Amino acid sequence: MVDDEVIFVQSVEKVLRRKGTQVEAVTTVADALQTWMPGNKYDLIIADLMMPQAGGRELLAAVQASWPGNFQC
Repeated sequence: MVDDEVIFVQSVEKVLRRKGTQVEAVTTVADALQTWMPGNKYDLIIADLMMPQAGGRELLAAVQASWPGNFQC
């Protein structure tokens, strides 16, 4: 999950963890790209579309370029 609003990230992360979901949550696209190295598998990416330096669309484009064939929008 990526969102620049820390309280929102913490809230969603807490709810998902209570449901037994493994969650990696960060507050910037740069942190997401560093954290989510190729080779890791994710079932879902939740991303804010509008964040300061880069938004969800930029993140999804970078992920798709990094993991061709393993990612669908």
